[in-house]
Amino acid sequence: MNPLSAIDLWLQAALSPLYSALLWGTLGGIVSMAIYARCSPQTRLDGMKHQQRQLRKTLRGYDGEMDGLYTLIRQDLGLSLHQIRLIFLPFVISCLPVFAMLFGLYDGYEGKELLHFGPDWAHGFEFAFIVAVVISSLIVKLHFKIH
Repeated sequence: MNPLSAIDLWLQAALSPLYSALLWGTLGGIVSMAIYARCSPQTRLDGMKHQQRQLRKTLRGYDGEMDGLYTLIRQDLGLSLHQIRLIFLPFVISCLPVFAMLFGLYDGYEGKELLHFGPDWAHGFEFAFIVAVVISSLIVKLHFKIH
């Protein structure tokens, strides 16, 4: 038995399986976002976002030839693609704890129906866990202004 499963057995005894899944998901989202914030070049991303806001302001007010418009659009697209290149590896690294938790805890919830309403696909552990991951990571992202 892995350490997560041992802790989870105790949690499920103290809380309902739904609340323990939500707790694990919340922890996963917080850890994931903390790792992402440490691995990603936040200062560079902040500068690029500022540059992109200025470029889009110029685009909205542009009243010139199509060639100039295409140049501005290419610059905007280039900045967006550069941001994707900068965040791809940090994103992948930050997902690893979530996947480790998801797969490490899955057996402890097998066959348990956590939600008793809604579509069938939303009744299991995965749905509650992922919803908690997404909500908690977005709250951390917004609170700490992570790019």
